[in-house]
Amino acid sequence: AALCHYAARAGFDVAIVDDRPSLCNAERLPDAAHVVAADIVETVREWPKGPETYVVIVTRGHKHDAVVLREVIHAPVAYLGMIGSKRKILTIYQEFVAQGIATPEQLARVH
Repeated sequence: AALCHYAARAGFDVAIVDDRPSLCNAERLPDAAHVVAADIVETVREWPKGPETYVVIVTRGHKHDAVVLREVIHAPVAYLGMIGSKRKILTIYQEFVAQGIATPEQLARVH
């Protein structure tokens, strides 16, 4: 909610996606231009992404983060960020490299 608020104030057209309507609604996130209470992976997969798109992955667990990251790691976005502990990030990165999902160079663009 805080990131949504500040990003909107900075001029971003903020879209929030979460599969929990109790947390993802216009009353809780009044600064969001788009509030989508739906399957996160499916929505992220279908959402238009381009060189002016900023993606921030902040889900409720590293399994969800990894699935969302898989959907956007190769997208031509301006910014790709993901919150998490060093351990979680390392685990996800090792898994992606081992499975051939992404190279270390591609993962290096994730903030």
